[in-house]
Amino acid sequence: MATIFSSPKNLKNFISLIDNEIVILDQNGVCQTSSSPELIGKKFDIEAMARQKVDPGTCLQSLPIENPHSNVEFFLLVDKKNLKTYNLNIIRKLSSMLAQKQLQELRSFKGSTDEFISRLMNQVNQENASQFEDEAKEFGIDLKDEYLSMALRLSDLESRIEKLENEFDRQEEIDKWRKRIRSSVNGFFTKKPIAHVFYRPEEGVFVILKAVDNDEEKKMVKLIKGSFQSIFSPLKFSSKDEVIAGIGGCSNGANDISKSIKEAELACRIAKKLDKSEGGFTFDEFGIISILADKDNDETSRFAEKILDRIKNEIMLETLNTFFNCNLSVTETARKLKLHRNTVIYRLNRINELLNLNPRNLDEAISIKTALLIKQIQ
Repeated sequence: MATIFSSPKNLKNFISLIDNEIVILDQNGVCQTSSSPELIGKKFDIEAMARQKVDPGTCLQSLPIENPHSNVEFFLLVDKKNLKTYNLNIIRKLSSMLAQKQLQELRSFKGSTDEFISRLMNQVNQENASQFEDEAKEFGIDLKDEYLSMALRLSDLESRIEKLENEFDRQEEIDKWRKRIRSSVNGFFTKKPIAHVFYRPEEGVFVILKAVDNDEEKKMVKLIKGSFQSIFSPLKFSSKDEVIAGIGGCSNGANDISKSIKEAELACRIAKKLDKSEGGFTFDEFGIISILADKDNDETSRFAEKILDRIKNEIMLETLNTFFNCNLSVTETARKLKLHRNTVIYRLNRINELLNLNPRNLDEAISIKTALLIKQIQ
């Protein structure tokens, strides 16, 4: 990031004219962008700077710059020995204009990483993979490294973002969550704290590429699933908030990473449709559901409708689902539904008549169960 925002030509010329620095700080006092690359990432004491003081031992004095955005702070760092020679009103106004331009470029950069990952998902193939890998390097991402992909869904976050009318406000909200997610992941995985975070508005999820060592997939998946609360609970504001993560495999290279992200997003989507409240889920653990969810929706819908269209009674559908969940046991189904065993048998016979498929016959039960699963995930 520092190399991109270090010294745009117009800002560099202005800084050389007034011989001072411009810094843009977030709410925690961390420098987000500056006319000097060495200041990016440095933490400043905002309260002290507001009192026009900088770190002890320096010859700089801080001057707040007019700023319409409440979640960042603009400061001009002025050399004290030249302070009296400046027309400070002019300097502040010019600095404000340039700082806002810098901030907008910073926002555009962060937004462009999200745009890049969406293009990667939709356009990458074996022939153009190297082009995407070269482009990723411009954002400081080496796609030839090994990454574990995750797709993270936070309850109600998508709707909260969409409710914001101003594009700048939406990007601010996305960037706030991007930072929180990166902090949660890197705070837990201290051994290799590298995580790239992107927002995918198409899916309403944040995609995380977590740097890993080779041959660590099983270990990492087990760790994420087992320590899910420890990793992601900092993202929750209340006990009612839910966090679901789809977990893809470990991969490297633009083409394989794209496939891994798609698996993570699909796992996250299925978990949501199956009303999973929280946790990490892999593509593979959903079995046949993952295959069905990845197929053409029209094709699978027609299959499900052809089988289930003749059952309009919700009680019959409940009986079917319970029967399959009880491993085709009539006795266990009767116990779960608190019915007499003969009532369950009657319903199953009636279903057989309606569908011309016997739910107690394994081969025919598979077709019915598949149709029920399609209905559940669509």
